[in-house]
Amino acid sequence: MRSYAKINLFLHILGKRADNYHELQSIFYFPEIYDELEVIRSDKFELYVAGEFADKIPQIPKENIIYKTLLELKRLYPEKITDISVFLTKNLPVAAGIGGGSANAATTLNVLNELFALELSKEKLAEIGLKIGADVPSCVYSKPMIVTGVGEGIELLDGHTENLLSPLSSSLTLKWERGLLGNNFFPKLNILLINPLKSVSTKQIFEMGFKNYSEEIKIEKNKLFKQEYIFELLHRTKNDLQENAIKLCPEIAEILESLNATNPIIARMSGSGATCFAIYETKEKLENAALQINENLPKYWVKTA
Repeated sequence: MRSYAKINLFLHILGKRADNYHELQSIFYFPEIYDELEVIRSDKFELYVAGEFADKIPQIPKENIIYKTLLELKRLYPEKITDISVFLTKNLPVAAGIGGGSANAATTLNVLNELFALELSKEKLAEIGLKIGADVPSCVYSKPMIVTGVGEGIELLDGHTENLLSPLSSSLTLKWERGLLGNNFFPKLNILLINPLKSVSTKQIFEMGFKNYSEEIKIEKNKLFKQEYIFELLHRTKNDLQENAIKLCPEIAEILESLNATNPIIARMSGSGATCFAIYETKEKLENAALQINENLPKYWVKTA
């Protein structure tokens, strides 16, 4: 099963709560870039990792998010869940601001739900995922969405989503109906991603603090199926973590300078970095930009979607 990367089209930090967690506002987008995960029943937990970033995955079970996900399901459904063997093709860089680990945990939830016939709704899987990581609930769906709170407030944007049957949990806020865009769809974006093959500590970024918090912006949700409106929205938003991340990883500034030289609609960092992305009006402009970036930054991880 595919385990999709997550991109924050923008990321605003609205303030700090009494429990020291930060409130955020963001739009998540899931491009066609992914890890791959296969799972079979086993008499003991085993993890086999291949792919470009295989050497970055912890082999000690207690340090691995896939194993933590298995343990959580075992705790909740001890009579149904056995051990598993996991085959992970790790194509996405680790600790890169694109939700790779969270996506792997979410995919594990989806796969085990099917493998062990748990018959859990997506909402219930997302509720379980929130105990594993703040980005896991969104990755359970892997569809365009507005995210608020500390990551638990999810408003799906595509118009083809099914209705939820179970009542809303107290820990997870989901707004579905038929999707916020009615019968319309969030458009596919032409995206270029770059990572300098360096990780950035999310914890350090938040510990550095913020000069000012952002105000929550108004999003005209009924216009989000129009590419022009999305571009306009991106021009009046930002990533509030970007400034601190650049102090920890100056290569981010270098990447953004190179991306802006390709005349994109927007170029910014995703999540807590160090992955950056740029969006282009057409596939042709995207491909031309990728050629230019590969020439200028040949040692970096570069992908198009």
